[in-house]
Amino acid sequence: KEDGILVLNSDKEPSELREMLGLEEGVGTIWALDASRMAVEILGREITNTAIMSAVARATRAVSLSSLEAVIRERFPAKVAERNLELVRRAYEEVRRE
Repeated sequence: KEDGILVLNSDKEPSELREMLGLEEGVGTIWALDASRMAVEILGREITNTAIMSAVARATRAVSLSSLEAVIRERFPAKVAERNLELVRRAYEEVRRE
């Protein structure tokens, strides 16, 4: 789809992923982040859902970073929230767009 968005958990650059996947130039936009590495570094475990959610939020602009932060503060105990907030912020900043 021309205006489609693909968010991938990868240490590769989006342009490299496009080539690997055989996707034509100009069709959709690829975003990539190494969610696995980030999660291990921050949470100590490869739990990638928070990082991927943050990357999708940035790629689609459907949800603001402040809204993600508010939900995390509301849903998790303070200790758990602190690490998840760090992860959501880092993923939001580090996700790469081609």
